[in-house]
Amino acid sequence: MAGPADPSAYSVDHEPLVRRARRAILSPWVVVAILGLISILLSCGEVLFSSMLTSAAKPRMQPMASGMALSLGNVTSIALLLFILFALMLPDQPLFGLSKEAFEPDRMVPVLVAVNFAICAVPLFLFSKDAPHSGSKASTASVRAGVGSLFWLIRNWKQNSDAMIYLLARTLAQDAGGVLLILCGVYAAGVMGWDGTQMLIYGLLGCVAGLIGGVLAGWLDETFGPKIAFQIEIAGSVVGLIGIIGASPTKILFMTVADPQAVWDGPMFTTLPELVFVFFGFLGFVFQIAAWSSSRTLLTRLAPASQMGAFFGLAALAGNSTSWLGPMFVGIFTSVFHSQQAGFVPVTLLFAAGFILLLFVKGGGKEPVPD
Repeated sequence: MAGPADPSAYSVDHEPLVRRARRAILSPWVVVAILGLISILLSCGEVLFSSMLTSAAKPRMQPMASGMALSLGNVTSIALLLFILFALMLPDQPLFGLSKEAFEPDRMVPVLVAVNFAICAVPLFLFSKDAPHSGSKASTASVRAGVGSLFWLIRNWKQNSDAMIYLLARTLAQDAGGVLLILCGVYAAGVMGWDGTQMLIYGLLGCVAGLIGGVLAGWLDETFGPKIAFQIEIAGSVVGLIGIIGASPTKILFMTVADPQAVWDGPMFTTLPELVFVFFGFLGFVFQIAAWSSSRTLLTRLAPASQMGAFFGLAALAGNSTSWLGPMFVGIFTSVFHSQQAGFVPVTLLFAAGFILLLFVKGGGKEPVPD
């Protein structure tokens, strides 16, 4: 890592801020601990605002509300990424007098994300409709009761068998989806050889795909019901994944391109294999974000209203406890076959397993829902 830049390169206004930031560098273990805490808090937040869906929107509006929430989230991501790109990454002299030699633009990104998170949370706290207060006070007894309710759901799974089978299907499909959303960036850098700017543009396209995916999920849920919508979205994710792993700088859908030439005069993604990779990545992101939305709507249809929070908690517990599954299979297959393409084959199998399990779930169709 490069050493700190000469403080004289900064203006007087920025110098004290930069010096304080450099003195505040944390040890790797502290950073890991903070990331772990963030992960826990984000999981709790996911449970809370997902279970609020039944209170925040009428039944007929829940599919659209779930999809639009993800779309609006991606709008803010697009705006933030554009600001990072044009204010911090592309200029020779980044905003705020930050030094590229000291990697300060990169270190500024989490600060901007935190500010964005705080601002965007304000409407949730001020204007969203919450569930009625239970009247009980927070205590160790209430925590034990909450944990006990989760174990009760597991022990008595036959009483809500459709919801429990769905949770298993959702866990497998979302393990695969997590790999698609996260590790495909690693794949793009490793196989396609893209640099940081190309990866940032690819991430920006992923946010645009998320915006479209949220809208698509709302339409599919209302047209076919959330169960069939979820299956369509899993199938679409598989198509995107196959297109991604079948691409390389000289291949399209596993077929070799003799001499890939630039097909347009652009700053990046100029060859046909690169454009095909971007297309299938975009397609996979659209359907995977849509799947996230539809899976949330489907659980609100299958779980009893009185246990909605517990079921969303169980969904989060199942997802986090098996989140290592997809990356582990990717690592094993990559090591055995010495190919990143082969590493993504088991991800397709996880998607297929989730799709098949959904066939055994009753409910979640396009049944009339009262206002």
